[in-house]
Parts: sequence; structure tokens; C-alpha cells
Amino acid sequence: MSEKKKSASERIKNLEETLLGALKALSAVNNEQETIKEAIRLLGNKLDSVVKLLNSSQPLTNENISSVMVQNKADKLAENTALMVQNGILVKSETVDNNSFVVGREVMDSGEVINPRIQFTVESTQEHLKVKILGAKVLDKILVEEGKAKLELLEIYSISEAPAPQAAPEAAPQAEAPAQA
Repeated sequence: MSEKKKSASERIKNLEETLLGALKALSAVNNEQETIKEAIRLLGNKLDSVVKLLNSSQPLTNENISSVMVQNKADKLAENTALMVQNGILVKSETVDNNSFVVGREVMDSGEVINPRIQFTVESTQEHLKVKILGAKVLDKILVEEGKAKLELLEIYSISEAPAPQAAPEAAPQAEAPAQA
């Protein structure tokens, strides 16, 4: 029994199917790695929150840990925003337009802060929110959804156009470093 020789198109089809399977497997591994990284970040935030509470006079309760974790995340977002301002990516603005980066918080009518920091680009928001937020100013409170907390605007930035990358001057060739495992 001799095996029938495959045509070039059959071999290409087999290669495509094999590569597609390999790409799907790599994508699944990448997704799992991202999930693991996020879990590690959350664990790090929780550990940091526990240490902060142990060093303070507050009791070590789930509610206090959660509260410190939320504040840690808000602080990290504020730090990232400050870095973008420092690097000229964001420039303070007076009103919200389509090219805005908005920083706000969720506040109940009673004044209770539900979420201390929300930040997003107007361009990436859903149309129903865009309509409500365009033209808004700092300290405006926007009702996004009936019966929910309002969005209070804390900061408004215009997103700068990134400067075109400049060609690097010719450099002398460098010896390649050995590959690391």
C-alpha cells in the first residue's frame, strides 16, 4: 500500500491548519499569562494594603483592606496621569471635547464617593456617555444612568498629537550580546 503523494495545495492547506492550531494555542497561553499577571498585581496590592493597615491604627478587616486596595489603584492611576502630563502627552483643558482624557469619580447624591477615580478617553466611550459629557467642565456632575452614582469631573486634559519619530543618526555597529536563557 503506497501513500498517495499530496499536491502542493494540499500540503499548503495542511501547513495552514497546523499553523492556525499553533497560533490558537499560543494565544491561549498568552491569555493565561495575562490572567496570572493580573492575579499577581492584585495579590501585591492586597499585601501592600494589609501592610499599610498593620502600620496604622485601623483594624485589619476585609472592608478596610478593600478600601485601601481601591485607594492604591486610584493612586497608581493618578501617578500614570501625572507622568503623561509630564511627558506632554496630556495638556490641561477647560472643557470636554472628542479629543479629551477625563478624570473623575463616582459620587452619590448624598456625597458618598463610590469610586475615587475613573479615567478614560472620550473617544473610547459609548455614544450615550459622549453626548452627556461633551462640553462639560471640571466639577460638573453628570448623571450617566438613572438611579446610579453621578460622574464628577475632576480633571480634563487634551490629548497631544505624538510628534513624528525622528530618524536616529547612524551609529557605529555594535557587537551582538549573547542570547540569555
